[in-house]
Amino acid sequence: MSRLPGFHQSDEIKRKIGTGMISYYSSGGTPGMSGKVWTEQQRKKFQETWNRRRSNGVARSEERNRKISESLRLARLDPSKYRSGGRILGYFFSTKNNDNIPYRSSYELAYLKQLESDPLVTRYEYEPVRIAYQFEGRNRTTIPDFLVHYTDDRSEFHEVKPEWVLNDLQTICKLEAMHQYATKHGMIFKVVVFGSRRIDVQDFTSI
Repeated sequence: MSRLPGFHQSDEIKRKIGTGMISYYSSGGTPGMSGKVWTEQQRKKFQETWNRRRSNGVARSEERNRKISESLRLARLDPSKYRSGGRILGYFFSTKNNDNIPYRSSYELAYLKQLESDPLVTRYEYEPVRIAYQFEGRNRTTIPDFLVHYTDDRSEFHEVKPEWVLNDLQTICKLEAMHQYATKHGMIFKVVVFGSRRIDVQDFTSI
């Protein structure tokens, strides 16, 4: 069937159509062939084809399915630590924490490795607390990436950012809210800035 000029299906409409197709086929029907019952092999082949289409032509591997299931399981166990924005890209096993630590960007992964190799760091927490702030007249929340604990009993909030986002107004509001929260609780807030050639851990007041 040809698409009408200018016609565009939203993602929600596509999802509903897809769900209806799966339900229809799985119940034994086929388009234009009412009453024909599909065999189990035909249903399985259709489901595999549909999965490939949903993932933009790339069938999900067993490993990818396992990681997605694990992410959803952890999010259900502790929703406060898993933001709706920014999907989890993977997990890094921390010897210091004896646990798998999720990360949402290559910057976070690089900093996880740095924390793990720092002899002054005893342990660290990922996305430890939600902090309220306001932007453009609306109440919002932000979450610092790490709460880092050191051998001298000092604790610091660290937020990982690429250098190019530091001029963004909303980013600045988030960082200011984190800084105020840390100060209120007697801690230091630092920004881990990823530049083109190096990583700088800076006090927020010096940025």
